[in-house]
Amino acid sequence: MKISRNDYCPCGSGKKYKNCHFGKEDPVIVQKSRQSPSQKVIWDDLDPAKANVMSPEYWEKMSKQLPPDMRKEFEPMIRQARQYAEFESRREQIEAAGRALEVHHSEYKKLTQNTAEWLRRAEQLFAEDPFVDMRVSAADVQRAFETVGYPLPGSTGTTFTEIVDKAICFLLDDAQRATLAQRLLLTLPDYVKAGRYLDGWIIQHSANLTAESRKDVTGPFLLAMFLHGLREWDAHREQEQLAIFKELGTSTEEIRAMGYDGIEAWLRDM
Repeated sequence: MKISRNDYCPCGSGKKYKNCHFGKEDPVIVQKSRQSPSQKVIWDDLDPAKANVMSPEYWEKMSKQLPPDMRKEFEPMIRQARQYAEFESRREQIEAAGRALEVHHSEYKKLTQNTAEWLRRAEQLFAEDPFVDMRVSAADVQRAFETVGYPLPGSTGTTFTEIVDKAICFLLDDAQRATLAQRLLLTLPDYVKAGRYLDGWIIQHSANLTAESRKDVTGPFLLAMFLHGLREWDAHREQEQLAIFKELGTSTEEIRAMGYDGIEAWLRDM
């Protein structure tokens, strides 16, 4: 097979052929010599007709075998297929964990009647490691606010909640919410096994709320994921403001002491 200078090198380095083994040793031989017996997987092994496509390992192997120039396009689809396969392979465990929670339903119902405590516990739970990669980023928050509008400084209550709900709905369509709900349920067996039944209820309840396609349904999980990004976004904005104040020869303390009316007059003067 003829290799173009601008093709990716067959040795598997991820570099262009011209910047790697062009004019040197045979890159195919180099690639084969690097593989251990367990790594010598050929594309025939990934033929759906010859493999179990409902196995997470199938999709993991598929991801590893993707040529570098195809990864950006196909990785998200493969990642989603792998999650679906993992969910199906663990469905019995998840359903068993759900049944184990029924004994603790009255205890959870009592918790939900105290909204502040319910949300506090949910936020504490969703700050744990299994949920870190499900968080909304500061860049996502910025993108959402640019579309749905920014919350007014110091806004709280209904006005703030409405903006947050709109931002979450903008960032997550029905398919993305369903994917997040699956990811939540995949963590459920571990929490039930650890005897954390109230946290298990929060996870199961949040998964159901997350999977809802209604635009007015957010729930503690999506709220916690968004608030993480919002805090990060706030920190970035504060750094920008500090830089502006420094450039203008004033400080944060002086700005706060002015109040809104004072700031407006000061800005006009500036």
